[in-house]
Amino acid sequence: MATGCRYFLRAFTETPSDYLIAMDYMARGDLFEYMVQSKPFDIETTRLFAAEMVCGLQFLHEHGIIHCDLKPENILLDDTGHIKITDFGLSAINVFKGVILKNLIGSKGYIAPEIMDGQGYNHLADSFSFGVILYRMTVGYQPFYCQGSLEEYSKSLDEDVPNFPSEMCFDAVDIIEGEY
Repeated sequence: MATGCRYFLRAFTETPSDYLIAMDYMARGDLFEYMVQSKPFDIETTRLFAAEMVCGLQFLHEHGIIHCDLKPENILLDDTGHIKITDFGLSAINVFKGVILKNLIGSKGYIAPEIMDGQGYNHLADSFSFGVILYRMTVGYQPFYCQGSLEEYSKSLDEDVPNFPSEMCFDAVDIIEGEY
């Protein structure tokens, strides 16, 4: 993301009520569409997308940006199959070490437990969302129940333990289960 970043945004302007952004056309749509078509991903595809997401998130976090709404719908694919993280409408900026945020923000199914519990969070909340996306890429479905209310999602975060298929790559399991 760091090198492609300067080519992604083409124009920007604002009106009294809106920000207008022109960006590159992303020919392959979003990661969600791709997941629906080819779930679960093979390990090579998962590794490529995961590595690019990690690079993108590192770039954002080094520049004091917490995405706060990382989900497959906000990860676009260009014509060569590389990703671009997009939709920074809920992002927090100028957040560096020691700063803790407290607002409930994000998309159900990807919100970190500390956000749901109102404990406060930092850039590591994006790592939780990344883990959920990685799980979904490798297994083919969400690790926590997210079809109902926020309360049901919160209960699933507290009580449910994601099931890892026995044939799943050990490295992927290790990353997903890792303390973020």
